[in-house]
Amino acid sequence: MSFFDDVDEPQSPEREPRRPRRSASEQQVIQTRRIVAAVVIVAVILVIALLVNSCAVSSTNSALRDYNNSVYNLMRDSVANGTNMFTRLSSGAARTNLPGLVTDLDTDLGNARSQLTRAQHLSVPSQMQAAHRNVVLALTMRRDGIEQIANNIQSAMSRSTSRTGLQALQQGTSELYSSDIVYKNFAVPAIAGAFTHAGIAIGPTMIYGGQVVPDLLWLNPSSIGVKIGAESTTTAQNQSPTTAGTYTVQAGDTLSGIAAKTHVPLATLLSLNPGINPNALAVGQTLKLR
Repeated sequence: MSFFDDVDEPQSPEREPRRPRRSASEQQVIQTRRIVAAVVIVAVILVIALLVNSCAVSSTNSALRDYNNSVYNLMRDSVANGTNMFTRLSSGAARTNLPGLVTDLDTDLGNARSQLTRAQHLSVPSQMQAAHRNVVLALTMRRDGIEQIANNIQSAMSRSTSRTGLQALQQGTSELYSSDIVYKNFAVPAIAGAFTHAGIAIGPTMIYGGQVVPDLLWLNPSSIGVKIGAESTTTAQNQSPTTAGTYTVQAGDTLSGIAAKTHVPLATLLSLNPGINPNALAVGQTLKLR
């Protein structure tokens, strides 16, 4: 027996059975499934992104509407406060119950201060920051204007201080008129612009557009004197000389102011002076009064 007979011959390693090759049709099915899975994943991501964006847009639009609603209520209350004040001023209360009018004006001033505080504590979306600055400015001017009127109504009704008192009232009413300009010419367009940029349709009554000053006669000291019933002898200090049945136009005169000074209705002045241009009065021009 050979020596080598006892040695085991090396075994060749067992080979794993080969996987059968997939057919072309099977490979195509697998590739199609992978493509479909990728498309589904992309679609899910897009849907999630759209939902997130939709929620963000909805939240932004809701914040814009909430802010506008707050401003609407604030400015409505502010105008109502001013309207009540002007109604009392022209009611004759300054002559019949001056202490009561002073108390009412102090209440009006307190309301104006409260409205300004409410505005300063509003939650303001970033898109409304420019509008809000003008809202706060308008309400600040209204507080200051009413304070000027409340502090000077008594001097306006006193014979000895009527002239300076009426001028102080005119400063207050001018402040209020300026607040109307700030709100209507700057705040309102800014609010509308924010809505438009967000794609929100604006209805005709969606943004509040009221104003405090009821008419421009409140911007003339003599007219104010007539409206509140100040002593005619003191209001005459601001009037220009008149002769029987005529009035000579002075620098700074307006037709509405002349009507208040002379106690001749504006419509009467226009009918008596058919060739007059109310927007181009000439100093020295003579107007018929009767």
